[in-house]
Amino acid sequence: MHVNASDDAAGGPGIAPPARATWLFAILFALMAVDYFDRQIVVSMFPHLRAQWPLSDRELGALVSIVPAVVALATLPLSWLADRGSRLGAVALMAFVWSAATLACGFATDYVHLLSLRGMVGLGEAAYGTVAAAILATAFPPRRRSMMLAAFLAAAVFGSVLGVALGGVIATRAGWRSAFFVAGVPGIVLACVTLVLARRWKDLDRDPATPAGAPMPLRSVVRAVAQSRTLQLASLGQGAQLLVAATVLAWMPTYLARYHALPPDVAALCAAGLLLASGAGSVAIGAFTDQRARRRPGRRLAVAVVVALITASCLSIGFGVLEPGVASLVLIGIGILMMTGTLGPVVAVALEVAPVALRATFAAVLAFVQGVVGLAAGPYLAGALSDRVGLAAAMTAISLACVAAAALFALALRSYPLDARPIDVDGGRLSSASSR
Repeated sequence: MHVNASDDAAGGPGIAPPARATWLFAILFALMAVDYFDRQIVVSMFPHLRAQWPLSDRELGALVSIVPAVVALATLPLSWLADRGSRLGAVALMAFVWSAATLACGFATDYVHLLSLRGMVGLGEAAYGTVAAAILATAFPPRRRSMMLAAFLAAAVFGSVLGVALGGVIATRAGWRSAFFVAGVPGIVLACVTLVLARRWKDLDRDPATPAGAPMPLRSVVRAVAQSRTLQLASLGQGAQLLVAATVLAWMPTYLARYHALPPDVAALCAAGLLLASGAGSVAIGAFTDQRARRRPGRRLAVAVVVALITASCLSIGFGVLEPGVASLVLIGIGILMMTGTLGPVVAVALEVAPVALRATFAAVLAFVQGVVGLAAGPYLAGALSDRVGLAAAMTAISLACVAAAALFALALRSYPLDARPIDVDGGRLSSASSR
């Protein structure tokens, strides 16, 4: 993907007209919500799948973890291919693949078959987040970037909430297979809409800042990534933060059913209500960060440090210190409110330290680390620990990963001033940040 440099004023180079930018955001937001709806719907099916087949918590966690694991492995090569083709066309193809795979999950004959189909869901979703984030970074000016990216990424939480809530209700009333059938349809519809837009908005696939057919050489890409200490540290920090978020998203319905004695469908709805706070918190923190970072962009990382520490404190006390009850749920709710608040600021930082022609690639590096360190590892690790020490103890231990996230964000804050200066195609630093 060749992404334009963005000016602060609407209508500058690389900025989409307001009406088109609004429609673009709406479509990409909806697809992101469907992406995570299909990804997370399986978590509300755990009691039903355990009744169908004799599965351990580790095996149930693997049904969640395999999707981000495949996403992590396929993100970089698929993003590299997307750099050389139609951005919206690639988005349409990805949406069709993951939605068709979700539909096919309803026909799974055994656990291994279902696990394989979940892997196909991950293959379809692999480059969506990176491609869409880079498109939005082109369409909106930097002064609105944290808020827009946070709002876009919050769609992942809203989609997860819908998946958890509706998945539990549908699986209880019509069977877990029906839940997969319902989940697969919206993505196919949106894929067709996106394909039509890709044909009408072909200019979104052209970057006047980079000559057509002349992408940055691979050697320069590798050098740019290797030189960006901020990208590396922020990616690891975000991975640690998402280790916690992915665990909570995957296991909260089961936690409520086991420790608060709620029926599976009620537990799913209550968990969805708690997780909805995470999406609202992500947007609010993104908007707050934009205000704080207008003159000093590095403050985005300072906000991330504070958010990570609050998350660790609230979740570790709520899951591990207090007895199950109202007080513990209040603290857990505050932790959930904060836990995805680093998403928008960290993605914005990754795009700010990237050369304009490599925003998708830098976003892909961030997504790769997030997937391996956080999204893939969290649910599986929690399931494995739960089999040994119990689910509450497992979630308590994993919540402490946010302390490591805070430390990594603090280190990234120290390297940000240098890395915020742009890199030329030969990997050297330029003298000013005018191309931002």
